[in-house]
Amino acid sequence: TAEAMRHLIGSGYKRIAHATFVKADSAHRSRRMAYDTAMRDAGLEAEYIEYPLCEDQRAMVRALIREYVSANGTPDAIFCHSDDVMLGIYSGLCDMGIRVPAQVALVGCDGIEDTEYLEVPLTTLVQPVPEMCAKAWDYLKGRIENPTRKARTKTFFPKLEIRSSSRRPS
Repeated sequence: TAEAMRHLIGSGYKRIAHATFVKADSAHRSRRMAYDTAMRDAGLEAEYIEYPLCEDQRAMVRALIREYVSANGTPDAIFCHSDDVMLGIYSGLCDMGIRVPAQVALVGCDGIEDTEYLEVPLTTLVQPVPEMCAKAWDYLKGRIENPTRKARTKTFFPKLEIRSSSRRPS
């Protein structure tokens, strides 16, 4: 998240909204906290596009972004909690004739394949899923072989894949 925010802020975006379902007091708020920290450190005001978790996330945020922009105007950039949410927001912006990245930049998280195959490829934080799965399997095998072995953890870091959706138009 910090890398994505450095990219957006470093590209000159000022009004950067965070599309998230995570509340400030959630135990799983690392992305929100990193967004908050980056905005505070840059002297920028945090702005949230909050949505509930639901079965059809893309369709729900597609409608929500239209309502949000109608009520609040268009942010310079939107940092999305997930790529699914980013895809829904992208569709909603296109419905309104708002051009990405000419009018609003988008960055998401997860690295799902769909983000690469749109008219405007979307910037995303790519999670190292194969490495995560391999390590989880190694840890599980170790616990099966030795059930008294202490639980182990490993931290993985995503890689920012910068694509057209967050590049400043020239």
